[in-house]
Amino acid sequence: MIRLPEDPVVRLVLRILLWLPVTFGLWFFLATALTWPLTLLTEWLTGGLFPRVIASVDQNWHRLDVVTRFALVTPGGGTGWLSFEIDPLSYGYGMPLFSALILATPGNEKRAWRCWLLGMLVLLLAQTWGVCFDILTHLAMTLGEPVSRHMGFSDLQREVIALGYQFGYLMLPPLTPVVLWILMHRRFIATLVRWRTTAAATARGLIP
Repeated sequence: MIRLPEDPVVRLVLRILLWLPVTFGLWFFLATALTWPLTLLTEWLTGGLFPRVIASVDQNWHRLDVVTRFALVTPGGGTGWLSFEIDPLSYGYGMPLFSALILATPGNEKRAWRCWLLGMLVLLLAQTWGVCFDILTHLAMTLGEPVSRHMGFSDLQREVIALGYQFGYLMLPPLTPVVLWILMHRRFIATLVRWRTTAAATARGLIP
């Protein structure tokens, strides 16, 4: 049997590292199912805000196909609708990270389940933020001048969209689960701080 160190901080870190491969594996295995509510929420938001631009948001396994109402002529002379693909996993890896934090933290099991469910809801909203701003970035910047001109975004609006995209891609996925865990486990964290303070004082000879 593996014996973990007595230091509770080290024990916590080791438990997190042990749980991370498990939670990431399950997250990837269940990616298609987890993308379903994201698809519904994204289609409701983007279709409601841009009903004349977004025709549908369709789920293709764990990816999203965004179909616009812009006509497209193919090289063979056929016609269709301009569409593009979004990878929502780029914005959702906070879910397995948060799950590992919850599983590694000792405490009441019922409370852990409540915290996990609430956290997953918040992380779904954070993931939706990233996906929606990814769609806006395509419409405002990457689909070409005709689409961008049709959208009519000002320079300031483009800057806001770019900032929202960067925030949803770089900041929300790693920071949201950690902030949620800290807010939900303030007492536990306080005990870790007290233990470390006492251990440091004992090591310096301040406490016999």
